[in-house]
Parts: sequence; structure tokens; C-alpha cells
Amino acid sequence: MRRTGRDSVVRRGWARTLAGMLMLASGGVTAAPAAADEWTLQTGAHVDAWSGGGQSGHQILLPFSLAFDTPDWGAGVRGAFGNSERDPGNAPSGSITGFVDTTLSGYYALTVAGIELRAGLGLDLPTGVSRLRASQLAAVQDEDLVTLERFGEGFDINPTLAAYRNFGAFGVGLGAGYLRRGRYDPTRDTPDDDFDPGDEFTVAVLGDVYVADAVRLLGRLAYTCFTRDTIGGVPVLREGDQLDFRLSAEWRPEPWWVVVAVRDIVGAKAERPGPTGALVTESHNSNGNDLRGSVTVGYLLTDAWSVEGTVAVRHVTANDYSAGDPLRDGGRTKVAFGPGVTWSPTRTFAIDAAVRYF
Repeated sequence: MRRTGRDSVVRRGWARTLAGMLMLASGGVTAAPAAADEWTLQTGAHVDAWSGGGQSGHQILLPFSLAFDTPDWGAGVRGAFGNSERDPGNAPSGSITGFVDTTLSGYYALTVAGIELRAGLGLDLPTGVSRLRASQLAAVQDEDLVTLERFGEGFDINPTLAAYRNFGAFGVGLGAGYLRRGRYDPTRDTPDDDFDPGDEFTVAVLGDVYVADAVRLLGRLAYTCFTRDTIGGVPVLREGDQLDFRLSAEWRPEPWWVVVAVRDIVGAKAERPGPTGALVTESHNSNGNDLRGSVTVGYLLTDAWSVEGTVAVRHVTANDYSAGDPLRDGGRTKVAFGPGVTWSPTRTFAIDAAVRYF
């Protein structure tokens, strides 16, 4: 959906993780290759609940993923089953129950003249609940409040390509990805409203450096451009190009670890229908500046147990439209914090749990 383990301490593991980060395209991450042939099964439960302003809602997700990784290639499948409900207060409640879209992914990696090259492909299969009845529309919730806005969209294709070179204490990489987003019908009861979201093309540059034995800096700059969205074949929007900058610092003086991360997402002016119906650049920028930051502090209690605490802040500034304009967004701030615990009795088995209050 648009806007919808522990790090390795081995240098080669960092390089592969960097390659995976470079292959981001609209939020999708390709898994890092393994040091040997390896199966990975993950599952769990995720619950979001909120209330305020006379409204309330919740979302329960039971995610699952299965992956097979080798030093040179890998493949995986992931999805979830869940329930999403919202009570808007002044209208009937809505509920969605079922599967979300299923993602199939794969990659192939090789090293040429010291440069790690990696090609990946992701397929989002429309297995989720997408065609909603009118009585279910209230369950479509903002991603500021729950993990997924919708459970299902169209058939998406996401090829990616990345290159990374390690120079010892530092490394640099380049990546590109194209997200071909498929058309889908968002409702059962409204005719001729098929939604065809715009495609996305992302290029990224990334670098990391060890400034000390236990301190590492990682930066990533990505640029994304979009094609137009249509409803019933009629163009309704082309999102403005987007610049996404991320910077993190990691300090790992065992048994402690501290991770500080900041992110800034800047969007250009969008294109909207003009007097003739053709898309024209909007008079003011409808995108506010999206600033995010987090601090995580962890401690290894034993070889099997660790605890951590996280504080995360997201601040979206007001956009350029004046008060009273239909496109005015006054901005918002979200603060989340809470503890987490991990039990990892072996290298191949782990259970973790976390609670966040926002």
C-alpha cells in the first residue's frame, strides 16, 4: 500500500542489508541473502486500537511469511489475515475481515569486480478484500492510526536493481525500482469507479561508514516520481515528485545498543484537474513536510533475552493552502513510545513482543 530481527554485526551482512535497503520501491524491502541455504518462517499478531473525537477503531492482523535464502538467490511469500473496524460516531460502523494481498518476491545476487549486484522482483497478488460494500467503507482507516488503510488493491509488479561497493570502513550503493500498480474496483455498489493508481519510479543512493568500532552511520536519499491516477478512466491526480532522506546512527557497546533515526519526506506540487478536465499543476503545494524521528535503547540481559524501549515522533507540517480551502491540511503530530522484549534461545528461533502507546 502506498504511504502501506536484529541487524547483523558482520561486515558482509551489512553490505547485503544495504543492498536490500537500496531496492526500496514504495515501501517494499527485499530480504537479505543468507550465509548458507536457510528457511525462515515468521508469524505473530499485531493490534492497533484508537479512540477520540467521538470515534473509535481497531485493526487486528495475523501476518505470516515464508522465505528460502541462499548466498546467491532467494524467494519468499508473505501475507496476513485480519479484521479492521471503525465507528465514525455519526454514522454506522464498518468492518472488514479477510486476507490482505499476498506478496511473492525473489532476488538474485552476484559480485563482479568487488561490486555486489542484485536484481529483485516482487509481485503483489490481489488476494485481499478489495471490493467493499457500502456498509464496509467506514472500515477504511487512516494509516496514522492503523497499519493498513485497505486490505486489498490490484496486481502490482515491482522489479528492482541495486549495486553496492564496500571499501572497508565505508560503503556506497545505488538502486532503482519501478512499481507497476494494477487497477482494481474499490467498491461493490458504485459503478464505473475502477481505480487505476499511478505507477512509481524510485532511484536511491546510500552510504554507510563506521566512525568507531561500535558506531555506524547510515544515510539514504531516494527520489520518486509518479504517473497519474485515474478513476473510471478519468485522470484525477498526479502526485508530486517526492524526495525521501533518511539518516541513522547506531551505537552498540555490548550489552547495550542505541539507534537514533531521522527521516524527512518532501513532496512537490501535485497535478489536479483544471477547468478543461486536464491535469494542471496545483496553485499551492498540498503536501506538508513529513518529519520523523525515533530513538531505541536496548539491553542484552542474557544470551537469550533482551529488552528495549522506543520513542518515535512524526510531525507533518501544514500545507500551503489557506484556512477554509478544501485542500487545506493543518498538519499533525504523532508521538509513540513503549517497551519491547525478545527471547531468542537459538540462532534460528526467536519470539518478540512490543507495546506502543501513541
